[in-house]
Amino acid sequence: MKIISLQAENVKKLRAVEITPQGDVVVIAGRNGTGKTSVLDAIYMALTGDLPPKPIREGEDRAEIRLDIGTYVVKRTIIRQADGEFTTYLKIETPDSAVLKSPQKVLDSDAHRTALFENRTEVNREVRHLEGQAQMFQPANFADVPESPVRVDELMKKYRHLGNLIEAELASRKTADILRDKILSLKSQLAEAESAMEAIKIIPDVELQSLTASRLEVESQIDGADRANQKIRLRDEYRKVREHLAEKSLESEKFTAEIKSLDQAKEQAVRDAKMPIDGLGFDDSGVTYRGLPFTQLSSSEQLKISLAMAMAMNPTLRVIRITDGSLLDSENMRIIQEMARDQDYQIWIERVDETGAVGIIIEEGEVKNVQR
Repeated sequence: MKIISLQAENVKKLRAVEITPQGDVVVIAGRNGTGKTSVLDAIYMALTGDLPPKPIREGEDRAEIRLDIGTYVVKRTIIRQADGEFTTYLKIETPDSAVLKSPQKVLDSDAHRTALFENRTEVNREVRHLEGQAQMFQPANFADVPESPVRVDELMKKYRHLGNLIEAELASRKTADILRDKILSLKSQLAEAESAMEAIKIIPDVELQSLTASRLEVESQIDGADRANQKIRLRDEYRKVREHLAEKSLESEKFTAEIKSLDQAKEQAVRDAKMPIDGLGFDDSGVTYRGLPFTQLSSSEQLKISLAMAMAMNPTLRVIRITDGSLLDSENMRIIQEMARDQDYQIWIERVDETGAVGIIIEEGEVKNVQR
């Protein structure tokens, strides 16, 4: 299948265009901002249903795309709703005007793996973030941290109680000293002073020393309570991060297992299939050509392999689009034209050209003229 004709109205920057491509390579040319990319995006939207943030021309509420690909006629309608959101409707007809059920399944057979891959990518990004957070903690510092926060209020209550006891004892001792002086100086008041002395209970020095030591210990506990509580909070936060990390890791492993299953099936299909180019293969790093990684190949070799793989992946709909075609030199254009001709494919290329001498010229959202 190739594109026999394209009609698009109010798609992105396009007003209304009707293109009947000629030849194997279709060049969409013009100045920047005139609607070149909108032409290629119209093809993409018609076939996939994926919409950019602003799929409809400014000031319009409806866009339509009609794509005749020989075996089917794809009709995509995009409506701007009252809340600003967009709704798309797809209709596929056969040459005898029969309407197909589940039209998007006809155009898109690999959406499940794509969704899994995107989900796995998002989850792995969160896994890496959580692993980075976990590494910020030092679990060894939590070895002697209590399981429960220290009750500073209870310690303060105990501290005040011990202080009151000590103060009372010191006050008692002072009173005893005064009374002892009175005994020495006031013989006449000896009986009264002795009675008062007997009424005062003085604890032994050992007990006073014990009270003082207990008070110092409580004071030390109060000083260390904040540090201990800080470590407890850090330890608890670390545990939550680890739990979240474990959950996300399991989720990632689930997606990885599903993707692995799909990839194994795909790899088996690749092994069973005839490669589009002799010397093309795969290893852990990805695509290889004659044993070399794809990234180490020349630009012309990369272009040949990319086009050959795209053609092999689309044996029925024999249409390929290339954006940023202005980066292609004359040698690359020659390669594209030869491969399109030899493999019977239709390649659409967007490129900036202000001369008006190349391809289908787009100006102000419409086809200005066609250069052969």
